[in-house]
Amino acid sequence: MRKLLLALLILFSCSSLFAAPALVQGVANFTFAGNTTAGNTLIAGCQNNVATDNVTSVTDTEGNTWTRIIWSTAASHWLYIYATANIVGGTTNTVTFNGGATCGRVWYHEFSGMPSTLTLDGTPLWAFDGGSSTTCSPGALVTTNAVDLIFSIGMSNAGTVGGEPLGYTVGTTSISEDSEWRATTATGSYDPYFTTGSSAWTCVGMALQGSAGGPPAAAAKRRIL
Repeated sequence: MRKLLLALLILFSCSSLFAAPALVQGVANFTFAGNTTAGNTLIAGCQNNVATDNVTSVTDTEGNTWTRIIWSTAASHWLYIYATANIVGGTTNTVTFNGGATCGRVWYHEFSGMPSTLTLDGTPLWAFDGGSSTTCSPGALVTTNAVDLIFSIGMSNAGTVGGEPLGYTVGTTSISEDSEWRATTATGSYDPYFTTGSSAWTCVGMALQGSAGGPPAAAAKRRIL
């Protein structure tokens, strides 16, 4: 079965899709441009600028179970990370964000070589800054498992979000949002930060336990606007 997006068939491999669809208040539907592969892990992120609304759940047409990992609660800077493991592969998978929010941006990432269940390593983090710092960071993720997947999303009111740390792969990027990830081979403290302009920003990050079969490997990515 073909993948949702191009990825390397190695221990850790990732593909990503950036989507900005037409939105309906309360529900946002996103149909993948290609097939997903059974057994992989999907991570979805949503950026919403309406502080009084929220994304209450994520569903898809393949019956995968999505878990909300973390969300930020800073006014006008709402970011969400949802994930599902050991997915049912599909050709016409449509993901639905439910709730009051109309997502301004959505990121999808598909990873292979991940365990069949979602297991966090440590505590997911988020942070907000009103513009005093140009380092958009959720804080240091402290891991106790050697083989992890570190994933983060950052957004800024103005200017470009970028400047990822050494060792991180850019997942998706736009004018004011960015995502990144890295696979680890040792326990430690990892700060998946971005660099941005002097404006308000929000960042969310998490560490998911990876498979124990060997060290993770770098992966290809593709962005669709």
